[in-house]
Amino acid sequence: MNRADLKLFIRGSAVSMCGIAVLGIMNYLIRRTLLLNLADTDFGFFYSAFALVMIIMVFLDLGLAQSAAILLIKSFSEKNQEKANKVFTLSFVARILLALLVLGIMELLAPYLTRYYFKYSGSSVLLMLIFLLIPLQTLESALSCVFIACKAFKTQNILINLRAFIILFGVFLTVRYYGLRICILWFIAAGMIVAVAEFFIVRTYGISLISLERLDMHDVKNIFSLSSWIAVSTAGISVMYYLDTVCLTWLAGLEAVAIYNIALPIMQIAQSFFVFPAVFTPFAAEMWEKKDYAGIRKTCCIGSLLMLLTLPVFVWGGVCFAPDIITLLFDGKYAAAAPAVTILWAGMVFFSIATFNISALNSGGRQQRAAFLVIGCVIVNFILNTVLIPEYGYIGAALATAATYMIMALGAIVNLLIVFYKSGK
Repeated sequence: MNRADLKLFIRGSAVSMCGIAVLGIMNYLIRRTLLLNLADTDFGFFYSAFALVMIIMVFLDLGLAQSAAILLIKSFSEKNQEKANKVFTLSFVARILLALLVLGIMELLAPYLTRYYFKYSGSSVLLMLIFLLIPLQTLESALSCVFIACKAFKTQNILINLRAFIILFGVFLTVRYYGLRICILWFIAAGMIVAVAEFFIVRTYGISLISLERLDMHDVKNIFSLSSWIAVSTAGISVMYYLDTVCLTWLAGLEAVAIYNIALPIMQIAQSFFVFPAVFTPFAAEMWEKKDYAGIRKTCCIGSLLMLLTLPVFVWGGVCFAPDIITLLFDGKYAAAAPAVTILWAGMVFFSIATFNISALNSGGRQQRAAFLVIGCVIVNFILNTVLIPEYGYIGAALATAATYMIMALGAIVNLLIVFYKSGK
């Protein structure tokens, strides 16, 4: 990584760190507002349903978000605008069509999921509204890959925080009077506003949708050959991120989900310190393209070590201050979630190390290695959740998540070292 790229990386990391910190605070305020104004079962139902939507989203991604960003970076470096528009169009159309198909299926299943999976006594219409987030989230993601490719980290973070601000503003004013339904409508409205804004901003980068007649099978093979294995790894990572909530719903009930979602926003605030994986992808792709193997190896080693050094700080902070933080941010009656906060903070460190090194593998065409690693970790995570949750509840979910992230971090580092050793780089 040369000096100019290093400066841009540091600047992008600083912007992303601030953006994620603000986002974490707003997500906390949203959850706190909902917790204080909704019944525990309504609160647990909403975030359990949201976790289900996010798991569906990662399978709809097809690996196209990261692969499209990588191919766009290569197109920009070649100054090939036609190729960039083809990549964007293929990714956009494939993801939106699939999202609409899945939306139709989930709307049909909503009454049965409400009754038999969530065991929720409210109307299935609420779940049907939540499922509208599927095409909206897909639209936002399909557009935001352009910002990653252009290293427009400031724009990306502004838009993400704009969505959170709209939700917070709406929920704060209305949930007390109109309940869960108005909360869901604000999530939908915020997604629509941000998606429209993203569409117009993307056009300023010279990226636009082109006629499908201008695409050929070579274009299709080019993007899907890269995205297929990335799809497995990104889907697996995201499944692990939400699998704890899904398993809690299944094995422990909505009340446990509600308590667990006290710990999650506190973890997300702390996660603002670990923006390197998201920022690193475009730089890694460029370094692989330039054959700067020494730079990749050095960056991965330094980045992983810096993140690992924060582990004792987060563990100590969780043990000493987690109950006080929960009491300050929520209410003293939820202090039982403190051990989950400490465990999730530790897991967050390993998660960041893992995704940082997996990004390097994917960017360098080693996406198959990353995919097999993640598949193994998903299986381990599911087994740990099913074993630990019945015994320890939401604490078991946190333990399963943290343990899996630690295994994934070690596996990602070992795989990257093997790549460099075998290639003699």
